[in-house]
Amino acid sequence: MDRVEPIAQWRPAPKASLRRIAIVTALTALGLQLPAIFALALPGAPYKEFLQFGSGWSLLATAGFVGVFAIEDLAAWRKRRHEIWKLTSAALIYDGPEGHGQVTLSDIKFLRRQWLSRVVVTLQNGQSVVIRDLAQPAELVATIKAAQAAL
Repeated sequence: MDRVEPIAQWRPAPKASLRRIAIVTALTALGLQLPAIFALALPGAPYKEFLQFGSGWSLLATAGFVGVFAIEDLAAWRKRRHEIWKLTSAALIYDGPEGHGQVTLSDIKFLRRQWLSRVVVTLQNGQSVVIRDLAQPAELVATIKAAQAAL
């Protein structure tokens, strides 16, 4: 069997993953502290000492939740770091810890860049595939569209 040389290939980028984890962690911490901020504004709020913004209990609970989410995201990154997405003149190929997959370029209905470093590939049959933690997601979309146009 002849091996086809890829036009381009992509791997998950550590910086993109760390940036996403940092942003999600900050937003989660802010979201968990919002009840504490509102508790300060309401006179006579129950458990005001427990919820008070910046109190030891409030910060400890927030740090615990945020820490668990960050550790979970880092564990997911460890699994994904060995993924390779290759683009040939006829197909988009996935090689990674979950196995091997291939989809022809004519089966790709549309590509959509999503939230920072992800690209969603939607197929003609309605299935979607997410390519995560990309350093340059716009470049991936443009390269695949150019390969589709060359068909």
